[in-house]
Amino acid sequence: MMLRVLLLDLDEVLIEQVAYHQSLKGCVERISRWCGYESVRLTDEDIALFESLGVTSEWDSSAICAALLLDRAWSVNPECRLPESPDAPNGRFHDLSSPDFQSFFRTTLERGVSGIEARRLIEQRLLEGKEHAPAQRAALQTMLRDAYDTERSLTNRIIQELNLGTVEFEACYGRPAAIPGEGLLRTKDLPLISAGEAAQLVQWDATPGKRAIVFTNRLSRVPAGTGGAPEAEIGLARLGLSVLPFVSMGHLDWLCAERRLEPQSLLKPSPVHALAALRLAAGDSIGEALAAAAALELDCQDGGGWRRLDGTQAIVFEDSFRGLQSARGAQQALDRIGVRLSLDLRGVTTRDVKRRALELAGGVVYPDFSSAAHDILSSST
Repeated sequence: MMLRVLLLDLDEVLIEQVAYHQSLKGCVERISRWCGYESVRLTDEDIALFESLGVTSEWDSSAICAALLLDRAWSVNPECRLPESPDAPNGRFHDLSSPDFQSFFRTTLERGVSGIEARRLIEQRLLEGKEHAPAQRAALQTMLRDAYDTERSLTNRIIQELNLGTVEFEACYGRPAAIPGEGLLRTKDLPLISAGEAAQLVQWDATPGKRAIVFTNRLSRVPAGTGGAPEAEIGLARLGLSVLPFVSMGHLDWLCAERRLEPQSLLKPSPVHALAALRLAAGDSIGEALAAAAALELDCQDGGGWRRLDGTQAIVFEDSFRGLQSARGAQQALDRIGVRLSLDLRGVTTRDVKRRALELAGGVVYPDFSSAAHDILSSST
């Protein structure tokens, strides 16, 4: 029996990521006030441009925006520094206008860079050929290099406090929260699919020969033991899809730690992300799926379990070209060991800048998941 697998991105495909975008906007606004700007507002178009270039994590984009704001503020206040806590008072206001974030990202980054690469390129642009005091140079480097470290990064901490809320943040990170609130992930994110469509996805996954797997860049609990922030779990619960298997940043960063690799390096567009999702579809546990995906892509070792996927059709639903690249990389890895995987790549977006990136990655683009999946789900009932 041929296996048909739906590989489903979560944010902006199944759920409108109001929370992540709102926390990014809130973080940049706070940073701007500490740097002395009276009115800095990120727009949805700014964020869409960031994502079209490959900077899809708010940890990356908030750190980059903060570095630009601080660097510009030094032209009028060389002693400006960011505070240690998110509840600090505003800085000394000046007359500088808001930076042109889109132009800065577009002229510095090439499409397809990872978040890590993006921060390195930004650091290079801000520091090379410009005079900075040692303390200023160190401040920019710390801000950009530690963007994923909640203990050391102010932007990361703000994002996580806003996303998770007081109770969840303190439970996950074991430190007092400075921003009171319930958490944007639980209160602001909106389903982009109906309850009926969610039920169809659950039914699809329960049907012999069919699987529905979520592969997302959200954090999650780690595969073994305790730790991690349950952001993927919160999103799936809001959709009524908690029963679906998923592979997330939490899982892949755990694998990075096991392999002594740089965090985020196995996320989309890495083939490991899609390969792990395919092994979940074949019936593996998350631990088995991660191990098998890493062995195939990183070690060129086939443990024998991939043959179960020979002849599989994978239908990919993504709002980012990175997910399509991950699926194509998985197809190439399987082809090297004689396992046939057919791909049907479907982009989901209404924004022209993201549409172009998805089409360049080989996707057929639809305005929403309902349109993208209509022929699939209607044939399953």
